[in-house]
Amino acid sequence: MNADPLVSIVIPSYKIMHFETSLRSAVGQTYNNLEIIVFDNCPTEHIKEICEKYPQVKYIRNNEMGAANNILKAVYENNGDYVKPLFDDDILHPFCVQKLVEKAVYTKAPIVFSSSSVIDKYNNKKIIRRPFFNDCKISGLDMHKTMALNFTNFIGEFSTVIFSKNQLINVGNNNLFRYGEICFDKGLSDVVSYINIASKEDVVYIDEELSYFRKDDSIESNSNPFTNPSFVYAITDWIYIMINSCELNIIKKEEILIKMDSVINFLDGWSRYHPSVLETKIKFIEYLD
Repeated sequence: MNADPLVSIVIPSYKIMHFETSLRSAVGQTYNNLEIIVFDNCPTEHIKEICEKYPQVKYIRNNEMGAANNILKAVYENNGDYVKPLFDDDILHPFCVQKLVEKAVYTKAPIVFSSSSVIDKYNNKKIIRRPFFNDCKISGLDMHKTMALNFTNFIGEFSTVIFSKNQLINVGNNNLFRYGEICFDKGLSDVVSYINIASKEDVVYIDEELSYFRKDDSIESNSNPFTNPSFVYAITDWIYIMINSCELNIIKKEEILIKMDSVINFLDGWSRYHPSVLETKIKFIEYLD
């Protein structure tokens, strides 16, 4: 691999409200050996028209429906040695790619991620997300168990990470969002991807704020529980990740039983907004009987 490996910033796109801000953050990276590819799943021509203003950006129209399909195309259909996803309303710090790829090359980790912040529609910081207080390495097994038992994605969304392309290929695009017999393409596809890519290796954390996750309650984003009809899967998927992890001997049933009260409270709380969560609660209780 070259001293400066090719990094593909891939932007699976649908929403237009903050898209150009996201794209400009990709164009403004300090790292030079880049390709920037936009995969456009928007029903209008707005994203295409914005991309035409940036000659360094490769534009691909994806007429196949579905966010999961667009993400899979983005992370696999590129030329990079490393793949840096960027969602269409998030922002990268100018040094994001440079810092992530340097660490990835040095550590040979399949996933490198960093601290990040949640921003509002005006780009104001609302929450700083700092899961650790120093640069560190986490075993894939510890990552997996912590996420499955605590219902927490401490890595963050795809916009926070850089992937080794070789490891993506090893997993395969038909398996990236699958865990056990279930495809998690409507909810926690990011968590399942991390499990599949790094469960037998280490992930590496950089304690620097290198990306910004937008939470704008006025648009239908994956983070909005009231406007995103698929948000319920971001709740119920945790149960099936936990059960599958137990079935595959990653965690023990005794470890789940210790967490049972907090899991029930979690499901009961969300059932006020998504009544279908109660069906998953019943399956969870039946599994533990």
